[in-house]
Parts: sequence; C-alpha cells; structure tokens
Amino acid sequence: MKKIFNNIIVFTIALLLASNLQALSLHDSLKFAQISDSHLTTTRQDTTFKALSSSKDLLADAIDQINQTKGLDFVIQTGDTVDIPNESSIMLYMGIMNNLRYPWFVAFGNHDLSVNGDITREKYLQLLNSHNKNFNFDKSYYSFKPKKGYKVIVLDAVDNSKITGNGIFPKEELEWLDEQLKTSKRDTVLIFLHHPIIEPFSSSYHKILNTEDFYQIVDKYKNPIAIFSGHYHATKITQEKNIVHVSSPALVTYPNAFRIVSVTNYRNKTIFDFYFKNTNIKTVQAKAQLNSIISSPCAGTESDQTTTIVVDK
Repeated sequence: MKKIFNNIIVFTIALLLASNLQALSLHDSLKFAQISDSHLTTTRQDTTFKALSSSKDLLADAIDQINQTKGLDFVIQTGDTVDIPNESSIMLYMGIMNNLRYPWFVAFGNHDLSVNGDITREKYLQLLNSHNKNFNFDKSYYSFKPKKGYKVIVLDAVDNSKITGNGIFPKEELEWLDEQLKTSKRDTVLIFLHHPIIEPFSSSYHKILNTEDFYQIVDKYKNPIAIFSGHYHATKITQEKNIVHVSSPALVTYPNAFRIVSVTNYRNKTIFDFYFKNTNIKTVQAKAQLNSIISSPCAGTESDQTTTIVVDK
C-alpha cells in the first residue's frame, strides 16, 4: 500500500510539473517576424549588392509568407524600408506592409531619412502614425509590451546630419533606454534597431561610433536581452552572457531572407528559437547570389540561420 501511495505521489508531481511547463510555454511564449533592408524602389536597377528591381516583389513575398505563419504577435522591420527617402516610396512601402494580418512596427534606417531633404524623422513619424493603425509614437525610439513578461524597445542610431552609414546614439536616447531597462528587470527585453551593436563583419563606415556608451547602460542589467538589427545585410547570431546579438539578412541581398523568432520564458531560462525564411522567388535569389560580392557573410552559417539559443536567468 505504501508503495502504491508513493507511486501516486510521484505520478501526481510529474503530472503537475508537466502541466506547469506546458502552461508556461503557452502563456509565456512570444512569436514575431523580423524583416530588414527591403530598400523598396520602383526606379532603380540592380547593383552587385542589391536586387533593387525586384524589391517590391521580394517585400510582397515576405508579407505573403508571414501571413501564412500562424500565431505571430507582431512584425517589425529593422530599417532601410526604402532605398531613396521620398514620400511616394514610403507610401508604397506602407501600402504593402498594410497587407499584413499582424501589427507591424519600424526601426529607422539610414536610407529612410533625408539629409537636408523632405523626409525628416518628424515627417516619417507623421506618415507612420497616419497610415499604420498600430503605430502611435511621437519619437523614432519607443517601447511597448506585446505580452506579459516581455518588453520591446525600438532604438534609432541614425545620424542624418550628414551622408553616412555610421550610427550614433544621442545622450537623451541612452538615458531613456536606461529608464526603460530599469523598469523591465523581470522581463525578457527585445531591442530592435538598424545598426548592429556587434558588427557581423568589420566596416568602419557602417558601425555605431559610441557602442561603449550603450554597453555602460545595458551591462547593468542581467535579465535576458536580445538585440535585433540589419544594416550590414549579413546573417550572424552571437551570445554575450545574457545578451543575444542577432544580425539579420536583407530582403534585397542574397539570400533574400527574413526571420521568424519564437521566445519562451521559463522560471530559470529563456529560450530563443530562430527560423530562417528564404524568398520563394528563386530566380531572383539565384541571380542575387551570382551578383553578390560577399555571399558568405550575407547568408551566414547554419547556426546563424535556424538555431536555438538558451539564456539562463
């Protein structure tokens, strides 16, 4: 009788643990799509780096694939939405993005803003607020909570005071970031921006010039943090302790891909599952690979594409 009783206790505990884990997976999971560097244009021809003549079709294909993906909480583009910053291109971009079944958001890229031109931050923000029903922010850096246990922070390191691919964080934005992280110590934090904090490959003309100021803030916090970027048109995933750096490919550059990401919070860890989604327009992808001068870092390795990363709490 004692043995039967003990077996019942063990079975009950195992059942409760399994049930609890399942509840955690269902309740505390977040799923989103990240696309980057669509460089949308209807006037420019292909280069050795960008399949610009197919930019509209590539973006439409990504939207179609995302719409066929079940259970997404949101979609975000990490910059360079258009190739040349003008209102007609931005309106075309938003028209395509509004075909999404899911809420969508944008981090600004260096191609999105004019240098001494019409498309200022304020102008792009005004267009987004007017034509994206889920976008309601008065600054180009902003935050929101998509689900309990998660915090999304969108940053803007674009320097549009001059023509440059380099990025820089203004002091007031870093102070704002510190406040956001201070109030999110129990959350898994997802940071999105155009410029990567860790370069997927070295480029003095594209890097952020004050990453040390960024680290002085972020290193104070030990909760799971994932940083998603584009800009380099490269595919790379790097883990630094509690921080996961995710550089994602460009839609217009080989391999013409984007990411689906699933994040699950448990009591003692957070699991990031990354899924690599290639374009269905294989003729464009094949041509882009032939034209690409650096196809290897653009595509990354298998572990930079579809992989799982665990961050202990």
